[in-house]
Amino acid sequence: MFSLSDLCKGILVGAANILPGISGSALAVSMGIYGQIIHAITHILKEPKESLKTLFPYLLGALCGVIGLSFTIEYLFAHYPLQTSLIFMGLILGGVPSLFTHTIKEHMTPSCMGLCAFTFLIITGATLLHSEGAPVYLSPSLSSAGKLFPLGLVSAATLVVPGVSGSMLLMMLGYYQPLLSAVNQFLRSAADFDFSSAWTQGLILVPFVLGILIGLFLCAKLMDDLLTRFRAITYSGILGLIFSSPVVILLEIPPQTLTPSNILTGMLCFFLSLCFTCWNLGQ
Repeated sequence: MFSLSDLCKGILVGAANILPGISGSALAVSMGIYGQIIHAITHILKEPKESLKTLFPYLLGALCGVIGLSFTIEYLFAHYPLQTSLIFMGLILGGVPSLFTHTIKEHMTPSCMGLCAFTFLIITGATLLHSEGAPVYLSPSLSSAGKLFPLGLVSAATLVVPGVSGSMLLMMLGYYQPLLSAVNQFLRSAADFDFSSAWTQGLILVPFVLGILIGLFLCAKLMDDLLTRFRAITYSGILGLIFSSPVVILLEIPPQTLTPSNILTGMLCFFLSLCFTCWNLGQ
């Protein structure tokens, strides 16, 4: 039987993972459960009973955290897009000092700086190209599944790396709000016993969920090795990803929301979230 404390920690990790800019794995590190989770994932075939016993409360809690926060995030994006986007930007940039310490501890070599710059240019360029195209629409089709499954694999990798937000990556690629909407529509349909709609939304989400589950198993050992053997290089790539995220978020802000009052409250939200993240990470 698991403890209520483990369940609560899982809820916090799940809630963190749905917030762009907040890393659930970094929160797991701060709560002292990251090592247990990684060990359980990487040893699930060798020690299935012990691993599942360890993972169950955290996975159950994480699921509860995601469900509990998904409706709130959707509401904020619909009614306060500028303020919500700037909150996320502050959360993202507030974590940069913590990530930077992982590279300077082993010296910021030219190769590290080059990888950081390369990642920044690739992600920013991909985002600019994406922003000129059509919005993302999800449907229960092979086309959507072919995109969402590999996206789930990549998202799983971000769940394993402390300091990287999978939700932020989804936002950058334009899939965050469509997936959030699909999750909420699935929950609403299930609550209303509208099984036809729930089935449709479920078919959309299944490839993404499968990608995450398979990706967690495949990436946990790989990421553990990378962070152990090539810590500075790995975090340099992560920094490039982080530095490009404000560009992505600014491009997604609707122009009609740029009123003086919204800008003022948005900047206040930005600074508060920036200070909160720096304080939370011990900067």
